[in-house]
Amino acid sequence: MRRLDTSRRVPIAEVPSGQAVGDSDLHTETIGSFRTLVVMVSSRQVVVVALATLCAIFIVSRGHEQNLEPLSNLCLLCICEATSNCSKYSPAASCDEGDDTCGLYALTQAYWEDAGKLQVPDNSYESDNDTIQFKLCAQEPRCAEASVQNYMIRYAQDCNGDAKIDCSDYASIHRLGGFGCRGTLDQAYSEKVQACNKAAGLLTKSVGFNI
Repeated sequence: MRRLDTSRRVPIAEVPSGQAVGDSDLHTETIGSFRTLVVMVSSRQVVVVALATLCAIFIVSRGHEQNLEPLSNLCLLCICEATSNCSKYSPAASCDEGDDTCGLYALTQAYWEDAGKLQVPDNSYESDNDTIQFKLCAQEPRCAEASVQNYMIRYAQDCNGDAKIDCSDYASIHRLGGFGCRGTLDQAYSEKVQACNKAAGLLTKSVGFNI
């Protein structure tokens, strides 16, 4: 009868310390699945954060639009009245050589340039001279008004900190410039703007719409 040779042992694969025999493949698969899940969750978080950011920007921009009143004809009239009494005979409307401002809105050449260098159509002065074109535009009411409108579109901002952009802000921007509108207005101009705005508000209520 043959005896079973117990001296020969079947070699067992070496297992790293701390890991159960037979769990190696399962552990590897688990780690792989976990990493995949982490990547998926991280990707979803990035997408969620991106969407949330876009929504926040949209909400803020919509809020900004809702608090921004367009430059109305009445506001233009108030700025004109406060600047030169809307009279071409006013010293403020003078366009003589050496004057820094010109026209009913007392535009400066820098203001006109920031507004897009608008020109009076079909004018008899076919010149590339900016100073000539500036004075022509500043003295022509529609060209001057269009310049003011362009300037306000470019520099519209809340100058007095009341969380809205209205005629009071536009009047400050016109007088003090796009980068200085938070400064102090001269009293005469400020009082004329306020009085005109008050009258314009009463007129708007009486007719039922903005003019």
